[in-house]
Amino acid sequence: MDGNGDKHGDWRWATQLAGVIPPLITPLNRTGRVDAAAVESLVDYTLAAGCGGLFVAGGCGLGPWLTVVQRGEVVGEVVRSAAGKAPVLAGVMLPATRPSL
Repeated sequence: MDGNGDKHGDWRWATQLAGVIPPLITPLNRTGRVDAAAVESLVDYTLAAGCGGLFVAGGCGLGPWLTVVQRGEVVGEVVRSAAGKAPVLAGVMLPATRPSL
């Protein structure tokens, strides 16, 4: 149970966030949109290599340079591609709350 008395089942930080969780690049197409097929290939490749999770829009320094639309697209595509097989962490490296939301 957490501090509010809510039960979270068997979820534990130590088991959910274990192993290697690498930062991912953000594949963009020629028009600047997130390349969904490239994201799916990247996620599949990373998880097949044995990584325990995925870190998007942050660790490679891309996060603050992506537009709000690009950040939303890449996080959504990585979550869709991961399909619950691994946790997805999203970088929030912005100077204000509104763009972070």
